[in-house]
Amino acid sequence: MLVQGIKSRPVYKGLTIDGDARRHLFALEGEGPLALQEQVETVGTDFLAKSDILYVEGSAAGKNLGKSLAELKPDVFWQAPTIPVLLNRLHQNLVNARMGTRFYIAGTEGFIGQAMRVGLDLGIDFNAIRTEHKGSTMRRVQCVHCKGITEKLLDFSRLGTPERSDTNLTELIADVIQMVQTIDSYRE
Repeated sequence: MLVQGIKSRPVYKGLTIDGDARRHLFALEGEGPLALQEQVETVGTDFLAKSDILYVEGSAAGKNLGKSLAELKPDVFWQAPTIPVLLNRLHQNLVNARMGTRFYIAGTEGFIGQAMRVGLDLGIDFNAIRTEHKGSTMRRVQCVHCKGITEKLLDFSRLGTPERSDTNLTELIADVIQMVQTIDSYRE
């Protein structure tokens, strides 16, 4: 299901603690700990005794969310210096996970995608991973249409020493018309 008004933005169902899980593995980034703290307020702290929490500050640097996670006293708390380091540790944790381990991810959309890829590559079912978006809604997206338009604009505004040359005006005008029609077709 997608967020209304943003055709390609996924909806994350949120972290809900699985009371039947034998073990809980959390991969949290940025403001992701806020999702876990909401669950602690809802279901209490008992599940933390059988939880591994992997955290990287990311965009939440300076907010001391790592400290608040450590104060929850989970079975294992580990703070990574960077996302790639956390993903490597996550891979190892998932490789060594036993039946009954529930996997949770919370943070920015980009982080959720990267952490989910680690789980999917190891055969974890997409629907078995519990996710919640926290933090920035900015996305790293390269729009194919925007790329094409930008390339066409750059064709018209080449840098360098101007040179006189023969130009097929019919072809040039056709290119400009096509570019403008393309831009117009993507307006809502």
